[in-house]
Amino acid sequence: MKRKITVFDCVNFLILLAVLFITIYPLWYVLCISLSSTEMINSGTVTLYPKGFNFAAYKQIFGTSKILRAYSNSVVYTAIGTLCCMAMTIVFVYPLSRKNFVLRKPITVLITITLYFTGGLIPTFLVVQGTGLLDSMWSLIIPNIIWTFDAILLRNFFEGVPAELHEAAIIDGANELKILTKIYIPLSTSALATIALFYAMGQWNSYLLPSIYITSYEKLPLPVILRDMLMEDTNSNPNSIASGQITPEALKNATMFVSILPFLIFYPYLQKYFVKGLTMGAVKG
Repeated sequence: MKRKITVFDCVNFLILLAVLFITIYPLWYVLCISLSSTEMINSGTVTLYPKGFNFAAYKQIFGTSKILRAYSNSVVYTAIGTLCCMAMTIVFVYPLSRKNFVLRKPITVLITITLYFTGGLIPTFLVVQGTGLLDSMWSLIIPNIIWTFDAILLRNFFEGVPAELHEAAIIDGANELKILTKIYIPLSTSALATIALFYAMGQWNSYLLPSIYITSYEKLPLPVILRDMLMEDTNSNPNSIASGQITPEALKNATMFVSILPFLIFYPYLQKYFVKGLTMGAVKG
């Protein structure tokens, strides 16, 4: 028997279609501008598709080796940073999810306070400098190795794991490390994938911390290098539009698209992984 289409279904479809358009169009517009010619961009006729199709902006961005070096730096910082943050968050959160942990409430209160108050930029810089982390990859990882919001999110998910599974594992002779790796982590795949995405996006898009803590130009990640290139091309070459080479608007949009391209590629896979994690985390009776 076919389901009857109601007025609510039509309205809901139109609303979701509008939300889809509002979400996708800005990204599509950025891509269209980055692939359009200088004349078409200056005339303001680029709307739904590229006009005067060319790759001049991307050739200018990737025409130097510093972009490839910055890309490799960002990949290394993101991969190692995400792994370290995930490991520390899991180890830190697991005891807090156990209701019989004596210091559970005091530690929870302390980490909640950090949501509203921080040590400040200058004291943090002095700590990084005093510990010898300045101008190293670890200056971007260790000071922010646990994000409070992600820790609370994962703790709440761990608390949802049935206590009977923990008790059964204890009776079978499993220690806490084995319980964590064999029960909690497999049942929390969806939450771990979500938090890993948060950490990876934060590491990849980080601009302020590298610009403060990294002093060697060859160690800078992609966001800082791209911003420097954009400022150089828009300030030091004001005649670029008149010469017909490339407009700063195309360069700016190409820069933004290059920055978000890795997550555009990997996010569909991660989205499928979330669904898989939800089915793996189901409690079987």
